[in-house]
Amino acid sequence: MESGAPLRQVLRNTLWNIGGQVFSFLVQFVTLPWIVHGVGVAAFGVWGLIGVLLSYFAFLDLSLRLAVVRFVSQGMTREDAAGVRQAVWSAVWILGLQSLAGLVVLILLTRPLFQHVFAIPAGWYRVAAWVFWVRAAGFLLELMTGLFRAVPVALQRMDRVIRRTALLTFIQSVGLAGMAQLGWGLLRMATWVLLMQVVSLGVFYRLALRMVPDLRLPAWDKATARSLLRFGGWSTVSYLVEPVLLHTEKLLIGRWAGVAQLTYYVVPYQLVTRLWSVTTGFSTALLPALSETDARRDQVAQQDLTLQSIRIISGVMAWPVLLMVVFARPLLTFWMGREFAERGTIPLQVLAVGLWINVINWPVFALFQAKGRPDRPALYHLGEACVYVPLAYVGVRVLGLPGAALAWTLRMALDSYLLLRGSVRAGFLPARGLGSALANPLAVTALLAGLSLGALQTWTARPAFVLTATAGWLVLGAYTFWNRVLPPQERRQFLRFWTRWFEA
Repeated sequence: MESGAPLRQVLRNTLWNIGGQVFSFLVQFVTLPWIVHGVGVAAFGVWGLIGVLLSYFAFLDLSLRLAVVRFVSQGMTREDAAGVRQAVWSAVWILGLQSLAGLVVLILLTRPLFQHVFAIPAGWYRVAAWVFWVRAAGFLLELMTGLFRAVPVALQRMDRVIRRTALLTFIQSVGLAGMAQLGWGLLRMATWVLLMQVVSLGVFYRLALRMVPDLRLPAWDKATARSLLRFGGWSTVSYLVEPVLLHTEKLLIGRWAGVAQLTYYVVPYQLVTRLWSVTTGFSTALLPALSETDARRDQVAQQDLTLQSIRIISGVMAWPVLLMVVFARPLLTFWMGREFAERGTIPLQVLAVGLWINVINWPVFALFQAKGRPDRPALYHLGEACVYVPLAYVGVRVLGLPGAALAWTLRMALDSYLLLRGSVRAGFLPARGLGSALANPLAVTALLAGLSLGALQTWTARPAFVLTATAGWLVLGAYTFWNRVLPPQERRQFLRFWTRWFEA
């Protein structure tokens, strides 16, 4: 393979991922008011509650989608079409049985959830129950669709995935908005969502067949199924622990500081974690590329790609993070008002630092998955939960909102330390290369911090000074990133990638 080709492919797929997320956000941003005003606040509350409830059952897929990405990527690299067919269809059979069992459980939970836990009004119960059941069927079909969508993802063709996903999202959202305005009710809207999930399943099934024709014949292999369950089981452990690691401090704030104080924490948290969309898109594109190098037993290429990814993602994310750290108070004052800025500035600054520490380990997390070792991150996450819960409790009780943000950031630091150290001890990454990959972004971050502090001094001056300082900060930051973070070979790869991108 041409030198630098994996990195260019990862960057291309990352741009497709981010573009797809932006498009979906814009479509939902435009259509959501039409839906809310069409069905009414009370009805939309029921609709939203059902969506939240179903999201808690996403663990039913046992992370089989990630497992399929890895197995298909490696199987196609080895030209093992039979193995690919066994992996995909074994995952389909497993998820099919899981979905049937999950649907039965959801039906049985309807009455206790709606009548006792959430106290749905009697006049709404019958409609809410039917909407819940129809949307549950659509939700389980969506999980099944993810398995066939994983095939083009594994083959690093995110362009085909995003184009189809964007079109389906647009049709579904516009349809919901139109039905809401026509007063067709929640049940017909839920049926529309179910119909769109059936169409989506057919679309991605046909796409998977076009890319891997051998998938036309269903198959089952017990050994492959065990491997899928082993991989997916450990990934599911991380998924189940994730709410504890991400949201414990919010529950403690609501309990000990009051629900009103929670707003001053949640808004900065949501602002910071929006940046995860960049790293999520990058990580999604990185996993199949790393799995391909693992299948070729090309450890040097795999290490180079991982270290390149660490340099790029940490260097790129330093800019928005430092903007939030240095300009937190004026940003919140402009956006939410002076009173909000007084209480939310420190949490925003501390959370932003934690996010930057966290994004460093995303390529390493993908590396563990590509190596078929999701057990390591899962065990790390279990250990972190045991430390984080008491740490968050002490932070909230002693320092309030800043203490909650500090506990969250310390947990992120522990997570990065364990993953980076574990990758070196397992022999996945060289210690010297990892240190070099981290050193340059840290130096750039320190430089940008100094430039940002200088720009902050002009905040109370005339707007022209603020614009000049910000423009200078961006130019110098980009120059430093280009010359200090990226080695010469990667600069050439970047130039070649962007040249081809604009030509296309």
